[in-house]
Amino acid sequence: QGNILRAQGKDWHPNCFKCTQCAIPLKPDNFYEKNGKPYCEDDYHKLFSPKCGGCLFPITDGQIVNAMGKPWHPLCFKCTECAIPLTPPHFREKNGKPYCERDYNRLFAPPCHGCSLPITDPSTMVKAMGKNWHPQCFHCYECHRPLTPSNFMEKNGKPYCEDDYHKLFSPKCSECLLPIRGTPLVAMGRQWHPNCFKCYQCGIPLSPNNFKEKDGKPYCNKHFQEMFLPKCYGCKLPIADKVLTALGHNWHPDCFCCAVCHKPLGSEGYREKDGLPYCDFDYHALFSPKCGACQAPIREVCVH
Repeated sequence: QGNILRAQGKDWHPNCFKCTQCAIPLKPDNFYEKNGKPYCEDDYHKLFSPKCGGCLFPITDGQIVNAMGKPWHPLCFKCTECAIPLTPPHFREKNGKPYCERDYNRLFAPPCHGCSLPITDPSTMVKAMGKNWHPQCFHCYECHRPLTPSNFMEKNGKPYCEDDYHKLFSPKCSECLLPIRGTPLVAMGRQWHPNCFKCYQCGIPLSPNNFKEKDGKPYCNKHFQEMFLPKCYGCKLPIADKVLTALGHNWHPDCFCCAVCHKPLGSEGYREKDGLPYCDFDYHALFSPKCGACQAPIREVCVH
C-alpha cells in the first residue's frame, strides 16, 4: 500500500529501489541497469565502463580511442613527452607508453654518427666502424663520395674512399711520387713501387739486394760499371775490384803484364819502353846493348 515506484518492468517500494553497490536511493529516470540490477551512475561506470589507459578513470561518454590494446579518453591519448594529442595509427610506442614521432625518434632512435640526428628508419641504417649512420652520412671524409660498409678504409676514426685514403696516408713512391697501395720496396732509405725501382740508365727492374747507387739514383751492375768505374788501360773494361795504377793509367792487376811474355807485373817491378810495360828479362833482351863476346844483354852501363 502507499506509493509504488515502477522501474525495470517491476514495482518497487520507493526505499527499496536503490543502487546495488552503494545503496543510494534511485529514481526511475536516473539509474543504470546491469544484469537486472539497478546502479547509480558513479557505481555503474566504476564497475562496468571501460577504464582509460591514461588516467585509469571510467570512460563514461562512449567516446573511446582504442590503441595499444587499451581504451583511452581522446584527451588522454597523448604523447608521454610533449602531451600533444595522438590518433591511431599516428603514434609510436615504447615500454607501453605512446609518443609522437618527433619525441620517439629524439628519445629512442639511434643517433647517426655523422650528423647526430636520429635514424628514423632502422631498415636503412648503415652499420660501420662500430657506429650507426644514415646512408647519406656514411661518406668519404675527404671527397664526400658515398661509401658502403664493405668498401671503405678507416683512419683515426674517419671513413675514406680507397683513392683518398692512399692519397693522404699511404707512402709515396720515390720515383713516380704516387701512393704505394701494396707492400713498398725499401731501398736507399726510400720507398718504391716494385716496378718503379729500376736502373736509371736502362730501366731494367732491380732487386733491393742487387743494385748500385750513384748520386741518389739506382743502377744495374752493368751500367754502373760502364758509367762510373775506372776503365782498364789494357782490356778497356771497367775495373770493379782492385785497381792497379802504373804508367799513368788504371789497370786490372791481371792486365798489367809484360808486353812480350805476358807475365803479370807489380806496380813497381816493371820497366817501360814506348809506353809499354816489360818484365826485366824481356826489357833487357829487347832493348839493352848486347855483349860483343857472349851476346847477352848488358844490364849495366857499357865500358867503351
